[in-house]
Amino acid sequence: MTKTLFKLMTVAVLSTALFSCEKGENTNPTNDSQSNEGRVYILNEGVWGGNDAELSRYSDIDNSIANDYFASRNGRGLGDVANDIEIYGGKMYVVVNCSNTVEVIDSKTGNSIQQILLSGKQPREVAFYEGYAYVSCYDKTVVKIDTATLSIVAQCQTEGGKCEDLYAYNGYLYVAHAWDQDASGTTFYDSTMSVINLSTFAVEGKITIGLNPKQVKPIGQGRIMVVCNGNYADVASSLSVLDMGSKAVQKIDIPASNIAVYNDVYALVYNYDWATGQQMFTKINLTTFVETPWSYAASQPLVSPYGIGIDPVSQNVYIADAQNYQTNGDIYVFDAKGTFISKKECGVGPSKIVFL
Repeated sequence: MTKTLFKLMTVAVLSTALFSCEKGENTNPTNDSQSNEGRVYILNEGVWGGNDAELSRYSDIDNSIANDYFASRNGRGLGDVANDIEIYGGKMYVVVNCSNTVEVIDSKTGNSIQQILLSGKQPREVAFYEGYAYVSCYDKTVVKIDTATLSIVAQCQTEGGKCEDLYAYNGYLYVAHAWDQDASGTTFYDSTMSVINLSTFAVEGKITIGLNPKQVKPIGQGRIMVVCNGNYADVASSLSVLDMGSKAVQKIDIPASNIAVYNDVYALVYNYDWATGQQMFTKINLTTFVETPWSYAASQPLVSPYGIGIDPVSQNVYIADAQNYQTNGDIYVFDAKGTFISKKECGVGPSKIVFL
């Protein structure tokens, strides 16, 4: 994806690049320690209109990488602009925005199980709850998919900005509304999340969370942390924490473009300052919300960080560097203290990382 429409499309996509972590129920398969293919998938978003989205599979055993992993097993690519990847019940779900598909893949082999077509909906993100996948779409609907039959069973219409990230908890689905355009084509930003009752699959209420909410991560104790990207001008990005029981919102005055969460203990936050072009990483204690700096080896300068993942076992940090968003990017691996481990070239626009 680009930085300008390029930039306009990056407004829609950059801050949702995402990091690994199940959004909703977690039923990840266990790691096969005997496999030398590794246990880390990197989603390469591709160029807008390029039809070149792909998967890379990284081995944390020998620090090797297999690019074009999906195409090598299926004889075709993923499509145009892959926006999200999550694992549930041994299956990997890849949301492909411009191709209007959800690709369901065997997480161990990389083989396609089924391609689910969502014509004209521009799907964005996926979350799971009690045997169902919920896909947010740019037509302001959320689509419900049975993960056993892989069939679409219902959809819920929402109001507000376009639907971005979402999270399911205790019978409810929380959906971020980020931005939209008016009749003249002028972009405006929403500040709300829809609360969908999963029993009725209807919107039950709205919560004001912060300007331009994009990314949603669970942080334990019935809470989610939401990245609110502001307006990329005079309203800075920030974080909000929603208690899903009381519906109370706590604002955290820490700028953030993307976050990754380690076992509900801490969040690693990346911020890109649109006014100055400065980049910064910081860690946030998820109990006290106290922040401390996090820095990586200066000998490994990052150009355009576009996604972060934290290995839930080793605490190793994976940073996807999209470089110029038009050619192949890189995946960097650091330990928890920021010591450099490995750098590998991957596909175009590497954005999200998931762990088997």
